[in-house]
Amino acid sequence: MTRTLAPGVFETVRGGMRRIDDRRPSRSMKAPMKVRRSAPSFADPSEYTLFEGFEGWDGENAEWIPEGWTLQNKVDRADSWKATHGYSDVPAAEGTTCMGAYLTYTDGCDEWLISPAVEVAAGEELDFYAYYSPIYFFSLDNVDWIEYDYVGDRVQASDFEVLARAEGDEDWTRLFSGAEKYRETSFEDMMYSQMTAPEKHVADISAFAGKKTQFAFRFVGPEGNVVLIDAVSVGKPVLEDISYMEPFEILYSGTDGTIGMGCFGVDMGFLPVNTPITWTNMSPWDPDATYTWSYTDPESFDTLTGGDADGLTVTYMPAHDDRVNCPSNRKANPVLTASKEGALDASFTAATAGFFAGGAPEYSSENDRVRVGVYPFPIHRDLITHVTVDYEEVGDYNCPIFGHNKNTDLWWLKEYTYQGDEPEEGEYSKLTGIINFIYPAEEPLVVNSAHVMAYGQISPEAEFTLAFYALPDSYEFYGDEEPVAKAVCKASDVIAEYSGRRGDMVLPFKFDTPVTIKATEETPAYIVMLTGFNSDAVEYFAPKQSCYPNPDYMCHGYLFKENNILDRVGTSLMPICAITGEEGDMYNAFAICLEAEYPWLSTECGAIELPADGTPVEIDFLSYYAYADPDKLTVTVPEGVEYSVKPTGQQIMSKLVLTHSAATVVAEGDVTISSPGHSISIPLTEVSGIADITAAGAAAVKGVYDLSGRRIDPAQANAGVYVIRYSDGTAAKRIIR
Repeated sequence: MTRTLAPGVFETVRGGMRRIDDRRPSRSMKAPMKVRRSAPSFADPSEYTLFEGFEGWDGENAEWIPEGWTLQNKVDRADSWKATHGYSDVPAAEGTTCMGAYLTYTDGCDEWLISPAVEVAAGEELDFYAYYSPIYFFSLDNVDWIEYDYVGDRVQASDFEVLARAEGDEDWTRLFSGAEKYRETSFEDMMYSQMTAPEKHVADISAFAGKKTQFAFRFVGPEGNVVLIDAVSVGKPVLEDISYMEPFEILYSGTDGTIGMGCFGVDMGFLPVNTPITWTNMSPWDPDATYTWSYTDPESFDTLTGGDADGLTVTYMPAHDDRVNCPSNRKANPVLTASKEGALDASFTAATAGFFAGGAPEYSSENDRVRVGVYPFPIHRDLITHVTVDYEEVGDYNCPIFGHNKNTDLWWLKEYTYQGDEPEEGEYSKLTGIINFIYPAEEPLVVNSAHVMAYGQISPEAEFTLAFYALPDSYEFYGDEEPVAKAVCKASDVIAEYSGRRGDMVLPFKFDTPVTIKATEETPAYIVMLTGFNSDAVEYFAPKQSCYPNPDYMCHGYLFKENNILDRVGTSLMPICAITGEEGDMYNAFAICLEAEYPWLSTECGAIELPADGTPVEIDFLSYYAYADPDKLTVTVPEGVEYSVKPTGQQIMSKLVLTHSAATVVAEGDVTISSPGHSISIPLTEVSGIADITAAGAAAVKGVYDLSGRRIDPAQANAGVYVIRYSDGTAAKRIIR
């Protein structure tokens, strides 16, 4: 349902929730949303005097309320507080269920949801999470939509109140009023105060200490919008905003390159092995709090504790097997717990289902192997969308500002650069590339291929390029640098679900050789850039990206533009967080999915002594590719040496078997084991004894000589290199130790 509030300003109602949609060019990129932050922290429910998260709902019974709670409907209407899994895209604060009341176009309401009576102890507070729309506490009938302000006095239209009443009292005491909280707030500020999820509220209930008390949540007024409440608690204060930032280099399980965007059912992180990775404590600084980390033991599934107030650093070891439900390279996210005297402990863990340590993001079984690529964002939490704006001046209501159509470059020049003013003749701002930043680990990430998700329409002549660039420590990029690697996708390669019109697309890219990305002092970061969409062969192109901004304000998405502004010709690299979208400043990333793995290669062997008589030597080494993709494992050996690689029965361990195969050649040099991203070299020397000399081949030994040509007695020979002459006229060098 949609109604017009003013020219270009509309109100939409979906699922009972009202939202303002301001489509005017001057406001279109300033939608009223705030950046999401970390998930709320809660103590164990048993530690509270009262805790209600409304999780007892069966998902069907419309009349359900928690045991001990009551409803009062003081206006004759069918709707009142009801259990819900959230409205539209607003989730519950804790668990999956919350309580909601809504009012759109009715004759008003006065709905009370009342808790059971509990005895309040000294030092306790009332906490609750609530979602509401501040602008709907007041009438919209006298809003000046040009000035974004009220004409005359604001008129209250509704209120969300929280009240308390001690046992035996007749009257209720108001603890919170949404209308009062925002009564002096400007209309524009209220527009930009719109929540994206229920937010924590704290009420002072010290006046009720020692008394049995009920708490009421009231939604009242002739007009209003949805109100949600969740995680209602009475207890000691809980330490707030306990959270951590996941490792800087983390990536997340993505899609499989099909048009249906096949993926895991949960978000999984993706991190390397054999290098330290750090989770950083982002909780507010509190000198009286202590912090404890619990995490998965790097070499087992046991839980350990460690870390400090600043963070947790762990180095995980290679581990892998074929279990489908829980492969051994799958680890649990660490848990951060904060403690403080006089407060309830609060814990935080990342919202993903854990992470893969090394290898690839995959589940394997005897008959199946499910593998996906990786994104800089978790797709189930952040979702995937594409961005357009209403460019009314040219009549384009779906202009893809991060991609291309006939109006995209004009929008960047006139609307973004000149804010609606007329540019000078010959000036331009041409968007030619979209970029994801990659912050690599010290262990190499190996990228075999990639795919880009998009929406659009292209002609058979279209051609796209995906290229990797290494950035210097200045992080400068001008576009004329030599790429580390690049791949091309022609229109005939594009996977699309449309024919002759716009639709979803997958652009696949296959690199000739695997691309290795590794952090060094000289190269702290990489970018991967898609070009080719700004072309006459592309009618419409809107790259897909994460819906929600990164909660730690990490912007992975960038734009590459070619400009001629004020007679200055050049290029620019612009983060997309400079643009404000529906969910706030766009700390987002593009849906450029890397089909990659974190391999490993190591051995404890420092030197090899190879017997000259052909006795084999076995060297243990750890290699991801030895079992995952043996064709990517390369071994080189000195002349006269043969080798084979065989498994040991453990998925991550292999044996390199070396044999001296040429009696006439002294085996000396390096044995090198290589795979994408890694190479190790081990010095090899040949060792021989008197028995080797006298039994070397079918021909009889005629004499043993030192390197000066003097004949010696083999029984008296010291360690060294000697020449052995045989009865068939041949000779060979041997090392005697």
